Parts: sequence; C-alpha cells; structure tokens
Amino acid sequence: MGGQGAAVMFAIRLLVGNFQKTAYQNSLLRLLYTREKSRRRRSVLADDAEEVQAEINNREPEVFNYYTYVSSQLISACCCCLKQREWYKVRKQQASAHNEAFKRLSNEIDILNFIRTSRQLRLLTHTVLRTNQRQLVQYFKAYHIDYEKLTIP
Repeated sequence: MGGQGAAVMFAIRLLVGNFQKTAYQNSLLRLLYTREKSRRRRSVLADDAEEVQAEINNREPEVFNYYTYVSSQLISACCCCLKQREWYKVRKQQASAHNEAFKRLSNEIDILNFIRTSRQLRLLTHTVLRTNQRQLVQYFKAYHIDYEKLTIP
C-alpha cells in the first residue's frame, strides 16, 4: 500500500510540477515576446510607416500550451513512426520556439545588470526618444520569435 501511494504521489508531482513550470514560463513569455500571427512576405527594411504598422499588427503574444508540451515530449521519446507527421513537426517547431524564447529570457534575467541598465535607460529614453518612439520599443525584432530561423533538433 505504501509503495503504491508513493508511486501515485510521484506521478502527481511530476505532472503538476511540469504544468506549473510551463504555466510560469508562459506567463513570462506572453508578456515579453511575440510571434507572427500569419506567414507573410516581409521587406528587409521597413521604411514606410504602413509597413511598420502592418509588421506590428501581424504579431501576437508567444503562447505555448501544456498539451503541446506533453505531446511533443512523449512522442519524441517513444514514437519514431509519428515523427514524420506534419502535426508533429508543427508541435516540435512550437516547442523549439518556446525553448528559444525561454533561453533568451533566462539570459536577460540578471538582477545587477538589470538595475544598472534600467537606470541608464531611463535617463536615455527620456532624453533622446519621443513618447511615440518609446512606445515602439516593445515591438523590436529582438523581442520577436521568428519561426523561419529556428533549427529543429
């Protein structure tokens, strides 16, 4: 009886722990990173204000659900026959994008560097940038996950 209870508790801890980790990552990534809503041909340099607006409007928050995480992990671990399916490739690409976004976020989180940079940035943004330019900072390409440039392992 004790061994079964321990096995059940281990399985519950494993599932709930991974769910909580994925939920935490998603909440951070949804606020900080974007992805394209739909594939469209992009210009290399967007000079026109309408092109910039179209590029911004074509973005949505980076979201990755737990079901996709679990299914891509299970299939990659045990099923070699399903890896050739298109839906698996899409899920694997989503998982790679999620991992890439979380790696970027992990590299950006450094409290001392953040405090120094925040102090310097506050002074510079109010000195150099106008209000509408400050509002565009969140749409920079550095905060955008580009699916076309990802390598799928």
